Amino acid sequence: MVGLKKCCKECSGDSAVFMDITCEACNNEGFEAVPENQIVFVNVYSITRHYGGPEEGGWWYDWLECIEVFPVKNKAADVMADALLEEHAHIVHGDISSVLGGTALQVMIEEHPKQSQTREHQIYE
Repeated sequence: MVGLKKCCKECSGDSAVFMDITCEACNNEGFEAVPENQIVFVNVYSITRHYGGPEEGGWWYDWLECIEVFPVKNKAADVMADALLEEHAHIVHGDISSVLGGTALQVMIEEHPKQSQTREHQIYE
């Protein structure tokens, strides 16, 4: 895991992502490092796949539910993320890409609590 970065030009700081993800708004040209002493949130998400509807032969989407939020200084976020990933490893079972289903686990370092939690069911457009 890599420390949190902040996109500051095109998206006005609304996009907090890891270094290995490209910001669609500024193509990572506007990124500045988040200070080591800034409080960030290590969010733990369980991921399940849900049926969206019959359109186009049927489609599915991932549902992220935040199961733990841990505020920590950015310099310690990677260590906390690894610890929480290990602590919640028992949640993982099956394969969310399989017809049998399952639950995956993802730990993200974000600027806000529950930032990536899914809040509403997807709609086909």
